[in-house]
Amino acid sequence: MAIFLETFETDGDGSRYTPSVPFFTDGSRDYFMRTNGSNMRSTINYFSPEGNFYLAAMDTNGAPGNASNITVTWEDIDIAGWGNLSLEVLAAEDDADDRQEDWDTSSLVFFEYQIDGAGFTKVIQFASQGGNTEPGLDTNFDGVRDGAALTDTFASFANAIGETGSTLDLRLTINQLTANDEDIAIDAISLTGLYIAPIAEKFNPDYDPNYVAPAANLVVEFNKKIQKGTGNIVIKQASDDSIVETIDVTCAFLDFFIEFDD
Repeated sequence: MAIFLETFETDGDGSRYTPSVPFFTDGSRDYFMRTNGSNMRSTINYFSPEGNFYLAAMDTNGAPGNASNITVTWEDIDIAGWGNLSLEVLAAEDDADDRQEDWDTSSLVFFEYQIDGAGFTKVIQFASQGGNTEPGLDTNFDGVRDGAALTDTFASFANAIGETGSTLDLRLTINQLTANDEDIAIDAISLTGLYIAPIAEKFNPDYDPNYVAPAANLVVEFNKKIQKGTGNIVIKQASDDSIVETIDVTCAFLDFFIEFDD
């Protein structure tokens, strides 16, 4: 199930994401921008994006950008209660005019994540196979492509995130795409996971006591924060599973108190 999705269909600069430098384009082959392809050289092609818009970069240290290293950051993605996290992105790279791929050994594009401020870890990386070679997936993050090639048609790349927590920050780094024909396009950045339902951990009165006073408050503590929604709490007889009481969670005498440790 999708926890987070960035499609670039609307402008999220400064609201959903934060680039390290302002978006720019010279209208030709120097750019870093959210685009639908209309404000770059007509011979540059990125086929089959998710929608109309995507993020693209080429020769970023040329005017007017003058930046060799660029980042885009998404902060405070709520992952509380989620496990089996995975990051998936669509990526493409325009074929060079001379049909020769031009990424250098220093050219890298990678995604990192950090959970609860613990420091960033790489999860997806694209690299070349040496000077002026075709870029593609770098599965072991050693700076040398060893996986599927990037082409001018958007393709899906994914990797698991083997931990979880409360909040996740995501960072895209575009490093040393500093020449004509050194480029990347990114679309449909998706964080998915499996929601882990809360577990009842404590009962007051104690679970399965011999006697509970009719006027006693029944308290259940869970292992994570919960939120009152809709539905019923059903109390059953332990001996035969028959229903003793059905309580609508919206009723006046049912209270939810959320407490958590710092």
